[in-house]
Amino acid sequence: VYLAQKAGGPVVKILDFGIAKLTAGSADDPASTRAGLTVGTPAYLSPEQAVGGEITPASDLYSASIVLYGMLAGRAPFEDRDPLAMLGAHVSRQPPRFAVIAPGVDIPAPLEDIIQHGLSKSPSERIPTAGDYLALIDAFSPPLHPRGQTAQPIEIGRAHV
Repeated sequence: VYLAQKAGGPVVKILDFGIAKLTAGSADDPASTRAGLTVGTPAYLSPEQAVGGEITPASDLYSASIVLYGMLAGRAPFEDRDPLAMLGAHVSRQPPRFAVIAPGVDIPAPLEDIIQHGLSKSPSERIPTAGDYLALIDAFSPPLHPRGQTAQPIEIGRAHV
C-alpha cells in the first residue's frame, strides 16, 4: 500500500509485485501465468480465489481485511512457506484472534469483529460493500480528516496489467 501525492491531495495505491512478477516470465518459466492458474500473492487471496472460483468485489474486501489484519497484528493471519498450505488455510481455517498472534497489542474487540467479518469464508457472509466496510470502521472510530469532516467512501479503480 503506497501513498502518493497528486494534484488535489493524497492518493492510496495498492500494488502487488507478485502478480507483476508472474506476468513477466517467459513461456518456459514455471512462474509464468497459464490458463487456469490461480494468480496472486497467497497471503492475500480470498478463499474463492484460492480454489479458482469467481472473483467479485467481496474477494477484494477479503484481501483488504488481510491488509488491515496485518497492519494491526504485525503479520498476516495465515503464514506458511508452502503457498498451497497457505491457500488451504484461507479456505478452511478461521483467522486467529489478535490476542493469539499479537498478545502484546491491544486491539479493541469491536474493531477485531469488523475485520473478522471481512474475513468470512463465504463471500455472501462478508461485509457487502467497501462503503459499508468504511461505515463500520467510521462508526467504531470516527476518521481523522484534515477538515474535521467524516471521510466519504471513494471508488478505487482496478489497474490492469
